[in-house]
Amino acid sequence: MSRSTKKGDTETQKVFEYNLNGQDVLFKFDYVYNDTFSGNNIIPLTSIFNEYNKYLPDVIIFIPTKYEVYCDFIENNTCKNTEHFSILKNDPVLNLNSVKILDATGFFRNKAKSLMQIKNKLLYEVDDTHLSETGVSALAEFVSNHIKQ
Repeated sequence: MSRSTKKGDTETQKVFEYNLNGQDVLFKFDYVYNDTFSGNNIIPLTSIFNEYNKYLPDVIIFIPTKYEVYCDFIENNTCKNTEHFSILKNDPVLNLNSVKILDATGFFRNKAKSLMQIKNKLLYEVDDTHLSETGVSALAEFVSNHIKQ
């Protein structure tokens, strides 16, 4: 199912509803899969990193989108690859060579799979893109595992 909200003639939001293990879950896509994403939309991120270059953190944790975590669970769906992590990790303009970047995608996918099979719980809220309490706990576990290293 697809839903969109219109403001005048301009479409402002695209939301899709998929069934995950008996739960109707909403996914927002307009900011994730955009033909101009790899070009125009990364400029604000670049300018932020350039402006605050001397204040960059030691570590950045990349948290995947809800769709990136659950795309394999959606029936008759082909997972689309995003450029989020590769842009953050590999873009020479951002100059993040001195920053350790941790990608939580694999951890979140594995955690999501086990939680759905055992408890039918999600890492993200059913009706928006924010982490649920379970997701916050998983993120804390991910961070804890990397602090130990």
